[in-house]
Amino acid sequence: MAGMVSPGCSVVLNTIQTIYKLVSDMRFVDKLRDDILRKMEDIESHVQKISNHSDENFIAMMKTVLKATEVRLNACHLSCLDVTQQWSSTKFFFSASNRVTLTNILAELTSINENLATQMLCALSEQSSRNMALSRKERMEIKRVAAYPSAGVYKIKDGVLKSPAALSKPVVDIEGNQMIISWEDNDNSSGSVEMYEVLLDDSTDDMIPVGPDYNKISIGPPRIEPGKIYNIQVRAINGNGPGEWSEQTIARFKTTPPNRPDAPKVVPGYNDARVFTKVPEIEESNGDPVHQIIVEYCEYDNSSKWYTRHFPVKEQPSTLTSKIRGLSPDSRYSIRVTLVNESGNSAPSEAVNVWTQIPVPGKPINVRQSSKVAKDMLKIRWDPPNIEDAGLFVQQYEVRYTKRKNEFDGIETKFIYTKKLSATAKGLASNTKYAFYVKAMNNKGEFDGSVRIEAETKSALAIAKKADSDQSGEDDESLLVEIDSRV
Repeated sequence: MAGMVSPGCSVVLNTIQTIYKLVSDMRFVDKLRDDILRKMEDIESHVQKISNHSDENFIAMMKTVLKATEVRLNACHLSCLDVTQQWSSTKFFFSASNRVTLTNILAELTSINENLATQMLCALSEQSSRNMALSRKERMEIKRVAAYPSAGVYKIKDGVLKSPAALSKPVVDIEGNQMIISWEDNDNSSGSVEMYEVLLDDSTDDMIPVGPDYNKISIGPPRIEPGKIYNIQVRAINGNGPGEWSEQTIARFKTTPPNRPDAPKVVPGYNDARVFTKVPEIEESNGDPVHQIIVEYCEYDNSSKWYTRHFPVKEQPSTLTSKIRGLSPDSRYSIRVTLVNESGNSAPSEAVNVWTQIPVPGKPINVRQSSKVAKDMLKIRWDPPNIEDAGLFVQQYEVRYTKRKNEFDGIETKFIYTKKLSATAKGLASNTKYAFYVKAMNNKGEFDGSVRIEAETKSALAIAKKADSDQSGEDDESLLVEIDSRV
């Protein structure tokens, strides 16, 4: 076993030679050993042809195939090593497990050999179709000649008067990253078939020639694409030309769940949040379109309990906008998304942490002057905004007051901030009207307008009433902040 070695094939050839040496030294399994050695020689012949090919593009097309072959041969090598310690005649000969191991190695090598042969034919066919700008019919014939030279272009033989019988409906299996297409030829006599053809896509006439000694092929990327639907048929060809196509088998090549999505963009509201999720193209979702997005959320301090919402994806938008409801205002949440296609769920995205917004309180209601009046003091009372007006989210009240004069006069304005439902303004001028403006604010200082009320202090001679103390705890403890300003 010797030959020229191309750098791209050297690793595979070295592995072949290693396995060949191990199996050659095995005794008392002559038939099984010889079958393995012949299959190794066939595989080496294919690899040598690839290595010696003059077209670098052809070798590049076979790079993925060679890598897969290397992995599979390494597995065979390990299996051979498992039995090397049992080469002694008696122990090895009577070890049923070793014979089973070698039988499995032979089956795997047979599969490797068939795959190499098929992929070489496919690569040659692709190469020919790209290099020649011919009509569709001529391009089809060139494919057959280049891919399987011994068959010619439907080589006609004298004496063959009947086209071959139809083959069975092909069976399609997915093994790893390979699509295995097999068929049965029960109605054509042995040796009468010159070649087989496998039609992958009847819309493009994408055909693969197969030698007469094989009834299955193994195809993988890049010849076939994940997620694409193929309408597969097979037919036989003899000296009279091609036979009828078999029944059609519809198959989709292996797909996998989508890749992990990017973290979503989240815009929180008061009790909901809008989630913007990027929907990947079909190529980015591993050949199968995303048909659903799962949005999960949990309270930031309780990551053990995630809530789930499902949102269908229609017409493949670039971004899906979804809304989750029932959140609590002024609360922190973690939100993440998962993409779903027919093959399963992606890994969840990185979680995004957000705070829901705080509702803006409405205006205080029933704002009124208290009966507690003095020559230098006024007291204002009010009720909180209604619950539906976010009355529960009032952090404090702001009371702004000023002398009631001509609105265009420059007068002093003062402020009181309190959490109570009343405020007392002290140090006022007697017998003077004041304008009060009361507003409810959340903890961000946001508010929805104010309510205005006027009140007047008494003169020193007119004070005859007692200060109002009708409610307990009405001694004002609010903070009086004086700000010099001109309004």
